[in-house]
Amino acid sequence: MKSAVKILVSLSLLFFAAAIGPELWSREPSQEELNLEDFQPRKEPEKTKPKIEKPTPKPKPKPEAQPRREKAPAVKSGGQIWKEPVTGMVFVRVPGGCYQMGCGPWAGECGEDNKTVREVCLDGFWMGKYEVTQAQWEKVMGSNPSQFKKGPNYPVEQISWNDAGEFIRKLNERSGGKYALRLPTEAEWEYACRSEGKKERHSGGNDADQVAWYVKNSGSEIHEVGKKVPNALGLFDMNGNMWEWCEDVYNRNAYDKLLGKNPVSTAGSSDRVIRGGSWLNSPGHACCVYRSFDKPASRNSSIGLRLARKE
Repeated sequence: MKSAVKILVSLSLLFFAAAIGPELWSREPSQEELNLEDFQPRKEPEKTKPKIEKPTPKPKPKPEAQPRREKAPAVKSGGQIWKEPVTGMVFVRVPGGCYQMGCGPWAGECGEDNKTVREVCLDGFWMGKYEVTQAQWEKVMGSNPSQFKKGPNYPVEQISWNDAGEFIRKLNERSGGKYALRLPTEAEWEYACRSEGKKERHSGGNDADQVAWYVKNSGSEIHEVGKKVPNALGLFDMNGNMWEWCEDVYNRNAYDKLLGKNPVSTAGSSDRVIRGGSWLNSPGHACCVYRSFDKPASRNSSIGLRLARKE
């Protein structure tokens, strides 16, 4: 029975094949029939590696700005400072040395009392950086004798050589005589004015307007100390503003007789030396080598003082 069925099936297939014809078996199937896309192997989606984010580097902290250091000013010869404790008066150290004292050819017009040039040698000493002020005088003396009472930092004036001596005596008493303050000698004054004896017509250079208050630029009055250019030692107003008392007795021929170290004139007249010129004088007077004098009891509005002490 099973064999009969198989035979019938086979015959049916043969009959069907004959009916369709050989074309079916010979043509190539179309793209649609084959649906080749269905037979394409599926590509697995590429596995993308997860991006590993690198940590953003923290910005390096900027170094703190260092405070700008100003260069220390070059130390000038004799640039050491000392402050007197009672009044606060500032002094500058002047190193010792030798120089040609007097009016050399570099100085311009010379007078009969300064035309002799002689070598003078000095020990080191301290010189007031400024002229003594009205405030400093009043602190010691209890009053202000000045005609131009313009302020505490203006130079004291209307003082005699004798008054200066009394001021110095009282100031030294206040410090127990420890510092032996005094007026400078004439040789010390000129040496300091000329920045350790250099060939300077005016204290700090040859331009009077830069370093001195004198008749053409003063406005017929005194000026606060320290407002002009200092000399190389750091001393202000060595020329102009005020004449300054010196220790020496004025002697017209003193330069012919200056001998030895640290000379000081002690005879020749009853007058005392003043140096430096003032607010009412010409540039010829407000220079380093010009000499003048006045009576020890004389007072006027153009004479002041500056102190010194031994090293």
